[in-house]
Amino acid sequence: MAVIPTAQSTGSHGLRREPHRRADRPQAPARWERPALAAVLGVAALLYAWGMGHAAIHPYYGAAIRSMATSWRAFFFGGLDTSGSITLDKLPGAFWPDAVSVWIFGPHTWAAALPHAIEGVLTVWLLHRIVRAWAGPFAALIATLTLTFTPVTAALNRATIPDTALTLLLVAAAGALQKAVRTGRLLPLITCGVWVGLAFQTKMLQAWLVLPVFVMVHQLTVPNAPLQRARRLLLSGAVTLAVSCSWALIAWATPADSRPYVDATSNNNPFSLVFGYNGLSRFSDDDTAFGAVPATAASRTTGNTGWGMLVNHTVGPQIAWFLPLAVLAVVTALLWRSREPRTDPLRAGFLLWGGWLAVHAVVFSVSNGNHPYYTAVLAPAIAALTGGGLALFWSAYEAGGRRRLWLPSAIVLTVAWALLLDSPTWFVS
Repeated sequence: MAVIPTAQSTGSHGLRREPHRRADRPQAPARWERPALAAVLGVAALLYAWGMGHAAIHPYYGAAIRSMATSWRAFFFGGLDTSGSITLDKLPGAFWPDAVSVWIFGPHTWAAALPHAIEGVLTVWLLHRIVRAWAGPFAALIATLTLTFTPVTAALNRATIPDTALTLLLVAAAGALQKAVRTGRLLPLITCGVWVGLAFQTKMLQAWLVLPVFVMVHQLTVPNAPLQRARRLLLSGAVTLAVSCSWALIAWATPADSRPYVDATSNNNPFSLVFGYNGLSRFSDDDTAFGAVPATAASRTTGNTGWGMLVNHTVGPQIAWFLPLAVLAVVTALLWRSREPRTDPLRAGFLLWGGWLAVHAVVFSVSNGNHPYYTAVLAPAIAALTGGGLALFWSAYEAGGRRRLWLPSAIVLTVAWALLLDSPTWFVS
């Protein structure tokens, strides 16, 4: 894997020029890297698994998990009860690992929570690999530490909520896209589509929020001819759509008397569950949009929305500690790399993670309500931008000149923001 150059071509943290190294050849790890990664993963495992026997099992999802562990019919369709009379109000994909764990170990609280802790640790490990390939070992270490200790991440990885699986699969998709951009090969792009499709099985349309960003990054930065880029993108999109809609198609094609009734719908149609109750109704005052059941809005929170939702007194302390640093990193990197070739991999990474952050922030802001744990999907983007940004600023600091002031300025900004966010007089509502 090539070490990616920065605006300054020097530095001891992985961000320096090595023009003769092949783009797909792994960089030999430094002596400290593996022990550091092992330590972070160990801390993540301990943090996410601590008190697992008393984990926050969602009563609604917990009932479905137990039913799914006792019946193959309930398992596949996400049956809320063992008789399979009605499904969850979500797709069952996120809860399949939980049901398997309960089937193996028995109906224990820790058995239901175990897959989420594992998913959390895998996400940390995957992010390390992705950020290291993009911005070097120093950035990767900072990114994994940031992700591990993000409060919403630590809390969610001990609960039976689908966002842990969603986050893991989308991070895997980002890694595949990064490889496709770096190498220009088709297989990683197809793999990216598969990962996004599987993420759709965990939390439906939210998995597709990254697609505009992925399309932009691929089309702007991959080293292929325009027509070839377009053809490959269409093929990957077809794979994404096929994997995404596979369960809904099977459920739709199954006779109604041979499967549970689809919850949260007025027409027993799985596509109404996906695009109505869990789709359009979240951005509309019409509770019955696309076949959703009436009074949908009454079943979910109507708070944590608007343009200040990421930094309000409820959500901010869970996710926003490094948000200003992440935004500063994106803006600075794009300015500093503006004259680099179209295929510049460092700029592509900042576009990828910055776009991920921006799209989710906009969608959450305009929806009709969000639980704080929805923001867990932002944690990998903020963590990657924190690591990549600090590595970029450190490289500029070592190179000297006026840009060396960016590192201490970024640190001062982050400390000041943390003090403000932790202040009891924080006023954003």
